[in-house]
Amino acid sequence: MTHGEVIQLAEATRTSTYRTFILVLSYCGLRWSEAIGMHLRDINFERQRIPVNRASVEVEGRIVIGAPKNWERRIVLFPSSSKSR
Repeated sequence: MTHGEVIQLAEATRTSTYRTFILVLSYCGLRWSEAIGMHLRDINFERQRIPVNRASVEVEGRIVIGAPKNWERRIVLFPSSSKSR
């Protein structure tokens, strides 16, 4: 998707939670399971980093939270937001 398409999709959502989730998935390179396993307290806003410590997967109809894929713990950076639109 282009930047414009991502913004258009994010702005078309019903809530700011979905809007933020779309932007995080689009610009941070997180896997779906990593994003849904993330907690707000994990995010380091000052250093613009998201440590990937856990992932959520569905196993036999239940959501199970565990280690990320291949036990690969990593840190992803997120871009600064720009309010100048």
